[in-house]
Amino acid sequence: MHNERKDLIQLWEDAVDTIHKRDEAIHKTAEDFAKKKSQLRQEKHQLDELAEKLAKEILMNVCMSSLEADSDLQQNLTSNVFQIVCMFAE
Repeated sequence: MHNERKDLIQLWEDAVDTIHKRDEAIHKTAEDFAKKKSQLRQEKHQLDELAEKLAKEILMNVCMSSLEADSDLQQNLTSNVFQIVCMFAE
């Protein structure tokens, strides 16, 4: 009977150890997930900034091409419209 209790206690301790190891693994996985999610957010923010910059550059290039291609258009633009285009290009 003593051996049966000893075996039962050992099984119980093994189960508790397994639970602790699983808890540690879950905690580590949660930390890794949070880090990667944060990194993904930062990279998305950088991509959004680059996309915005690219859109502004394209707009400025299109406007400058139009101005260079049509000298009458260049003469007819008011300073306010040109300032608005320049604001988008900044």
